[in-house]
Amino acid sequence: SIPPSSFHPSFHSKMRSSWLFHLLVLLFGMSAWLSIDSIYVQLPILSQSAPESWNLASYIVVIIQISCVFPFTYSIIRNWRREITDKIESPLIVFLLIIDIIGLLLSTFTISQCHILP
Repeated sequence: SIPPSSFHPSFHSKMRSSWLFHLLVLLFGMSAWLSIDSIYVQLPILSQSAPESWNLASYIVVIIQISCVFPFTYSIIRNWRREITDKIESPLIVFLLIIDIIGLLLSTFTISQCHILP
């Protein structure tokens, strides 16, 4: 049977906003993996021209594994000190999106340039 709360008019608006929220979370997650997957797709081309050669794949894997530490740390802080994360959550998301956009734009315009670090 249908629970009585489903007859309330705000129930349907909450349901629609819930679907919108889940869709936005899905798109955000897909955008994060899109940049990583695009590098792996171009890896055969990049490995021929990059000074790292085929070691580039192992560098990318290490960077991705290190980047997994930050969400884990954030979830621990959020579990213990929610008041800290509530203050920085929105600016942090905007900051990370800006950094991602800048990184993708820099890689787009500097893909043909080669700099060997000492």
